[in-house]
Amino acid sequence: MAYEPKQLKVYEEAVVQRNGATGVLEKLLTKSGETLLDFSNYVTTVKDENDQVLQFVDISGNVLLDFEDTNITFDATTNTAAPVVTGTAAVDSVLSSTTGTWTHRPYAYSYQWYQDAAPIGGATTSTYTVVEADAGTAITCQVAATNRAGTAAAVASNAKNIPA
Repeated sequence: MAYEPKQLKVYEEAVVQRNGATGVLEKLLTKSGETLLDFSNYVTTVKDENDQVLQFVDISGNVLLDFEDTNITFDATTNTAAPVVTGTAAVDSVLSSTTGTWTHRPYAYSYQWYQDAAPIGGATTSTYTVVEADAGTAITCQVAATNRAGTAAAVASNAKNIPA
């Protein structure tokens, strides 16, 4: 099979080149095609619990690039579109919240549902079942995103007004 490199966008600054036959990462390039890193001798990566690359290791097991020992900074994630709550505003109905849209590749989201301005105890997933006590109130969800730079401030969704 003929070698055909493929490029994937990495943030806005660089692209990675993968082997078209195997999908193995080969190079990190600038947008203009200048090689930043050549991975041809790299065989593995070491990742943390969030699947973020910590090290590149060569065939002999030597650490070639250690992100923990390198002065690398990460841009904080910021919200560009608020989360949206969907579902029927009625007792016993299930409401769902999107994450909204965030910059700089968050890898985790947290949710907190609110009745009027008060947090609802234990309501910390992307869905919430409306209960009788919610009648006559406004239900919202706040979503926070986390990336390598940390956790951003939570952003509130639209309100669902539950009829009395």
